[in-house]
Amino acid sequence: SLNELYAFKNMFTAAGGVPVLLPLLTHPVRCVRLAASCVLSCLSEGGLSRELLCSQPCLDTLLRVLCPGAPVCHETAVAVVYCLHNTA
Repeated sequence: SLNELYAFKNMFTAAGGVPVLLPLLTHPVRCVRLAASCVLSCLSEGGLSRELLCSQPCLDTLLRVLCPGAPVCHETAVAVVYCLHNTA
């Protein structure tokens, strides 16, 4: 499980993977959105810094996912709320 691999979380974040991951939350293919949601949720449990998440481009993407009418599935919206809760 990615959740148990702390080193993976640190490597993913250090490699700049989070800004690349966030636009995938609104990808037109549902399974891509779900995969991005799962990785983001796992990272929020310890490998995602509040500073990175609250940087302007990242925060804008997360807030767009939560807007009414956003092209996302419910699971993606729940994952974003979960991530924001974990990094609050």
